[in-house]
Formats: sequence, structure tokens, C-alpha cells
Amino acid sequence: LTDIAVLKIDDTKGIKSIKFANSSKVQTGDSVFAMGNPLGLEFANSVTSGIISASERTIDANTTAGNTKVNVLQTDAAIN
Repeated sequence: LTDIAVLKIDDTKGIKSIKFANSSKVQTGDSVFAMGNPLGLEFANSVTSGIISASERTIDANTTAGNTKVNVLQTDAAIN
């Protein structure tokens, strides 16, 4: 399982946003940052960094529709 959040910010006055990168342009050796909340509140506001170890990996994933191949980025950033 994975933790994911969708945020809606109503008042964006004074808030600058960043653009998400195009994942098809990611290259091995690029810097990455991961931010999250692994294991709930016990490890709140965690940040880690690393590099892209490989940009063209494919893994088998089990879904409710059956097995499927998923393209993923491999990183050495510590992601719990």
C-alpha cells in the first residue's frame, strides 16, 4: 500500500507554485527529493534526497484488473 494525498488550496494569493517535471525527460544521475510522512505521525515531515539510479525500469504490478507492467523510476533516495 502507499500513502497519497490530494490537496485543494482555496486561497492561493501570495503562494508560488512549482511545475512538475516531465518524467520522460528524467535522466540517470538527476537529483531527486522525496517528502512524506512514513509510518504516520511518528516520522512526520520527513525529507530525503538521492539520484535517479535508472530511468527506464519496468515492474510487474498486481491490480484488481490482473497483472500489468508499470514503468517506474529507480532512485537511491531512502523511501520507507
